[in-house]
Amino acid sequence: MNNLKRMLLVIALVSAIIVAMSHTVTLFSGQHSWYGLGPEGSDIPCSKCHADICEEFSTSGVHGTLGSDNEACAACHRCNLTCYTNASGEGAGSTPGKEVHAASTVPCMECHEIGTWTPHAGGFTNKTDSPYQYADATHNGTKAAHNDFVRNAVNNSLMEDSNEACVTCHTGASVNVSHYIAQGYEIELNRRCKWEVGDFVYRNFTYVGGSE
Repeated sequence: MNNLKRMLLVIALVSAIIVAMSHTVTLFSGQHSWYGLGPEGSDIPCSKCHADICEEFSTSGVHGTLGSDNEACAACHRCNLTCYTNASGEGAGSTPGKEVHAASTVPCMECHEIGTWTPHAGGFTNKTDSPYQYADATHNGTKAAHNDFVRNAVNNSLMEDSNEACVTCHTGASVNVSHYIAQGYEIELNRRCKWEVGDFVYRNFTYVGGSE
């Protein structure tokens, strides 16, 4: 009877070991197969983590000439800039990234500033701390209603350069906008030899509440 119990115990133990080994092999299988980060792009499936962005890209028609799937992603987020050194290669011949590993956040103005081959975002002033050209003699932007918006986006650290403003207007991202509307104005008029209009003073700002 004791021998039978020992035999059953050994059988149960061996069975448990076999089951545990199969799970261990399954856990570690494929974990040492790396995606290649070649100089012309990479074979990382971007949609694996960014399915919503890939879906938006495929239906928007914007940047369609950049390619499809990973090719289009790499055109912007692995662009060949002097200030971005990406990781590249695979295995023993790989090169580690410096400022960038697999992907980078690139200012929209890298391609869309005045003087580039792409449609440029002209019509704003250059009165920002951005290194990019927002205006020239023809596209001076002096009447642009969104100059302050772009300027504040440049000074904001959330995204690169004025990307906050670009994303707000040119994507389907939900944006909460708070408006402050003046309820009255004070105008100083001086009549000497002719009428002189002084500064406008705004007062009694009213908050109008987040519109999507």
